[in-house]
Amino acid sequence: VKGIDNFNVRNNFIKNKADKNIINCDILNEKKLKKIIKKFNIIIHLAAIEDLSFIKKFPDRCFKVNFDGTKNIVNNLHKDQMLIFFSSNVAYGNLENKIITEKLKMNPNNIYGLSKYMAENYIRNFSKINNLNYIILRNFTTFGPFQGLKSFVPTLILSLLKNGKLNLFNPRKFRDLQFIDDLSSNIYQIIKRKNKIKNTIFNLASGKPYSSYEIAKKLYKIFNLYFKKEKKYENIKPLQKVSIDKLKNILKKDFSRTNIDLSLKKTYNFYLNSVKK
Repeated sequence: VKGIDNFNVRNNFIKNKADKNIINCDILNEKKLKKIIKKFNIIIHLAAIEDLSFIKKFPDRCFKVNFDGTKNIVNNLHKDQMLIFFSSNVAYGNLENKIITEKLKMNPNNIYGLSKYMAENYIRNFSKINNLNYIILRNFTTFGPFQGLKSFVPTLILSLLKNGKLNLFNPRKFRDLQFIDDLSSNIYQIIKRKNKIKNTIFNLASGKPYSSYEIAKKLYKIFNLYFKKEKKYENIKPLQKVSIDKLKNILKKDFSRTNIDLSLKKTYNFYLNSVKK
């Protein structure tokens, strides 16, 4: 197993650029990329620009990396290789459907979502002509150790560690949160079944939405802090839910979904120890 990274995005938890298992390469350097990926049977394509503040300033750069970068990979794969492409729930756009299934017509409403949507289409069209084997994963909100400090769950944990309280801007907002260990386990199970499920699209999620208010309440409990309940936010129901029936039907008993309280506790312990260091 090898990783490819250009190390342009700073990560507080990745310090060793000389790691022998990480190859320094930019996804836009097609010539170098071609030489590297031809050596591997399975390519898991996670590379993308998804930082919204960066995208707002440099939308062209986002589109170039997310779409043209994907083309650089796809154009240099052969029929005996398998591409696992990480798309995003953002590619769905604003949907009115209560249940989000893989069959829904996509309607992306920002550059990031559009770049993922077009990358998906490119992969599928290329496959029809060149017999490329692929699996597309529409990934929803993931959290856990080593996540960037600006992401949803880390910002809450770090705020509680620093200030002992939270200010929620949108307590009613729901997210389908999946723990990183579950994501990794489910991807592994997908790879094991790759020949049976090739050229398929899956929602990659927990299937359980939580409001920001609910997550805050759970974190206060982990921190042993008093949480002032607000009746208007108690027992509110999500307007939408992600369907993971397709994924669960394939993985069956091997589908992984860790209890949300345990997942948050593990994530809390990681950032607590990281702050101490």
